[in-house]
Amino acid sequence: MSYKDTYHSLKVILTDKTFFIFNPKIGSRFMESLFDKPGVEFQFKNGNFSEVTSQRNGEITATYLKSVMAEWELIVTSKSKKDIVILYRDPLKRFITALTQIYFLEIYHLYQDILFVLIFQVWGLLYLK
Repeated sequence: MSYKDTYHSLKVILTDKTFFIFNPKIGSRFMESLFDKPGVEFQFKNGNFSEVTSQRNGEITATYLKSVMAEWELIVTSKSKKDIVILYRDPLKRFITALTQIYFLEIYHLYQDILFVLIFQVWGLLYLK
């Protein structure tokens, strides 16, 4: 499979004035709760949407989905009058966060018994003689 044949995921939320585009794991829950709208997750190939890959609790109506697709076509053809907001996270910061998380999880798993005892000693809930 060549690079141009690979699929990528993208989430979008459409409001009255704005079209939001973001990666599925970058602020999805925040955006959905902020606008109280489901994020429509698409797989796309070579710049074109190929299929809807998931939806929040089945809340995506056919009308909303058609609106998103119609607005996407307007964006691609530079005819959209809505503001476009692309939400992304700096890849270097994502990498650093991943390394930090892995490091702390390893420390936790190595010393979880000692940490458990220390936490309860600090809270005064465990007395060792």
